[in-house]
Amino acid sequence: MALLKHALPMLLRPKSEWSVISAKTITPFELYLGYVVPLNIISPVAATVGIVEFIVSSASVPEQWVALYWRATFSSLIASYLWHLIEIYLLAHVANCFAPLFSGERHFLQALKVLAFAMTPICLGQIFLAVPIFSLDKSMVILSLFYSGYLLWLGLSVLMKVQPLKAFLHASIIAMAFWATSEAPK
Repeated sequence: MALLKHALPMLLRPKSEWSVISAKTITPFELYLGYVVPLNIISPVAATVGIVEFIVSSASVPEQWVALYWRATFSSLIASYLWHLIEIYLLAHVANCFAPLFSGERHFLQALKVLAFAMTPICLGQIFLAVPIFSLDKSMVILSLFYSGYLLWLGLSVLMKVQPLKAFLHASIIAMAFWATSEAPK
C-alpha cells in the first residue's frame, strides 16, 4: 500500500513524480499488489454503490428484478475488474514492443510502471460512478481519459526515454490498443 502515496502526486505534479517513479526499483508483483489492484478496485466498488443508490431511490422496481439484476451485475463487475488488471499488463507489452520504433528503450518493467501510473486518473475518475448525477454525465470520464493520455506521454518520455514528439505517436498507438482492449467482450 506504500505505492498508493504516488496517486495524488501523479495527479498534481506529474513531471516530478515520474522522476521519482523512474528511480524506484520494484517488481511487477509489488507494483500490482501495491498500486494496480487497490486502485482498480475503485471502479467495481463505485459501480456497486451507484447501483445500490439507484435501487434504494427507486421504490417502484420489483424485488425479483432487483435480485436478477444484482446477480448479473455482480459477476460482470468482477469480470470487468479482472479484465482491467490483465489489460494493463497487455498494454505494457504493447508499449515495450513499440518503444524501439520510437527511439525509446525496451524495458518491460518501465513500460508496466508507465501504464500502471498513467491509468491513475481513469481509475480515480470511476469514483463518480457512485454518484448517480455524475454517472449520467460523461464529461468526467472524458476528462480522465485525456489526462491519462497526458500522463502516458510524460511517462513514456521519462521512463522509456522516448523523445517528446515521438512519445506523442507512441502514446497514440497505446491509446488505440487501450480502446481496442476496452471494447473487447467482457
